[in-house]
Amino acid sequence: MDGTVTDFIDWQNGEPSNWTNANCASLSLKDGHWKTNNCLNPKPFVCSVEKSIYDRTTTPAPKCSGNFTYFEQTNSCYGLFYQYWGGRTWSFGEELCQSFNGHLTSIHSYEEMQFVLHIAIPNDLANVYPWTGLYSADQNESWKWSDGTKVDYIRWAPAEPIDDNTRSCVYLSSGGYNNYLCDKTSSIVCKIQLHN
Repeated sequence: MDGTVTDFIDWQNGEPSNWTNANCASLSLKDGHWKTNNCLNPKPFVCSVEKSIYDRTTTPAPKCSGNFTYFEQTNSCYGLFYQYWGGRTWSFGEELCQSFNGHLTSIHSYEEMQFVLHIAIPNDLANVYPWTGLYSADQNESWKWSDGTKVDYIRWAPAEPIDDNTRSCVYLSSGGYNNYLCDKTSSIVCKIQLHN
């Protein structure tokens, strides 16, 4: 039913049967083999759910408040602002994030980038990509994170960065980092680093 190719079978001897209304399979708890059954027969069931790096943590004690979401790999909280309605400038975003004792998000791994994208662009529904804390203060000769952390993961989108020294701020798209004019508007993802 999920569309995957059947690459494993373990039928009981004499199965699958061609009985009328026996269109479903069940697993025998005695020997672990499969058997055909009427789909309307009540049975206990087990669901298969794919684990994903995008899953929100199930940490018992809430570590983040408001619209912030915890990401265990970084021990940080991430919050999205101005997702649909026009966005704000890069400097406005940084000031907003600092008001929460954070910064525009820095990104230090592929997994963190995917987590931020999942928050900021769920199902590609957002019409405004989020600012990151990546910027250049020297006409795009070098790049820094606004939170002062080391720039140790760079994933530019195809044809980026654009060679234009007025494009000194970076937003995140599904393709990677994109440098853009800092006074243009975009959505905002704030990151608050938690301390143990």
